[in-house]
Amino acid sequence: MKICMVGYTVYEKDGRLHRYATSLAERGDTVHVIGSGEADSPARSEVGGVRVYQLSSRDFSETTPATYLRNMIRFFYSSSLLLTRLHHKEKYDIIHYHNIPDFGVFCAWYPKLTGAKVILDIHDLVPEFYMRKFGVGEGEPIIRLLKWVEKISCRFADHVITVTDIWRKRLAMRAVPSRKTSVIMNLPMDAVFRKVPFRLHHPGEPFIIRYHGNVAEQTGVDIAVHALHLLRDQIPDLRFRIIGEGRDSDKIQALIRKYRLHDRVSLHPSVPVMELARHLKDAHLAVDPKRSGVYAGETLSVKSMEYLRLGIPLIASRTVAADHYFDERFVRFFDPENPESLADAIRDLYADPAKRRNLSDNAALFFERHDWEKTRVTYHRILAGLTGRSVNSQDSPAC
Repeated sequence: MKICMVGYTVYEKDGRLHRYATSLAERGDTVHVIGSGEADSPARSEVGGVRVYQLSSRDFSETTPATYLRNMIRFFYSSSLLLTRLHHKEKYDIIHYHNIPDFGVFCAWYPKLTGAKVILDIHDLVPEFYMRKFGVGEGEPIIRLLKWVEKISCRFADHVITVTDIWRKRLAMRAVPSRKTSVIMNLPMDAVFRKVPFRLHHPGEPFIIRYHGNVAEQTGVDIAVHALHLLRDQIPDLRFRIIGEGRDSDKIQALIRKYRLHDRVSLHPSVPVMELARHLKDAHLAVDPKRSGVYAGETLSVKSMEYLRLGIPLIASRTVAADHYFDERFVRFFDPENPESLADAIRDLYADPAKRRNLSDNAALFFERHDWEKTRVTYHRILAGLTGRSVNSQDSPAC
């Protein structure tokens, strides 16, 4: 089978896209990816048996709707041209498009016209994302427009994938039939994220708290920095290490300077997903301080599940999505958007290594129900259903 994946994202740093592509390449399929890149990225490369085309560098400082839209339109135009040219040569069976934006799925107009099946993978609900990112109310004309774009994009696709049951229900309410949608959670790759030894903390050494991923308003990194400030004098050996970047990186740096936490909090560039585990294994704790409310509170961070897979004790805000999928056997919750509550949780687990070990040991409970190896088969069955091939042949390496 020949599959082309398209997304306005950096392939090496997008765990979800990487998991899909790797699972297909491992069984012998031809997999190409069209994405954005970084300043020094080659236009074409081979990564683990996947051919990656990188069109342009991704600008994560998109602070206005106009800038964001301009960059997405530019990527849509470039990806449409490249996909049309590649499909004319390769004759892809499946085009798997990853939002944002939703309208980008129309880059597959020529492959669809010539018989390829199209999947729209909704990582983020764009209307809610836009409301959160730019502070726009749901009744505004732009949100009605985005819901209409979402609707016609889903109609264009042969199948729609999203990441949680919460969002599948939301899409159904917006006239996307449930029979046309599937849920594939943002789960860690088992081969990359393996349980690491539990880390005891010894007096005199740094007590390391980790966060990785997007640095933006909705991810609540500033809440964690505020919590570190509250604990500064109580727990002098706390160290908060952030891996990632985003539109709020400068704000976080300013907050670090304001609280004079340069010796306690550090911000490091993001790393490829295949290298993440070795950067996280020194952690005594991990935090996912996501805000609540529209969009943010309904997303389930893959970072949380990566910490669970590694067995790193996790503190997470009790958002709608976290409360739906997690429980207190393996996550220490705190009240969303409340630095004092997060500080209490850190203080509690810092003082009680038995609680930390219990969270670490119980993390495996989550993966009894949610496991990438099982989910991978679900994805392959979706492809089999779209192409009319048997499931057995789909899960066997291609000849």
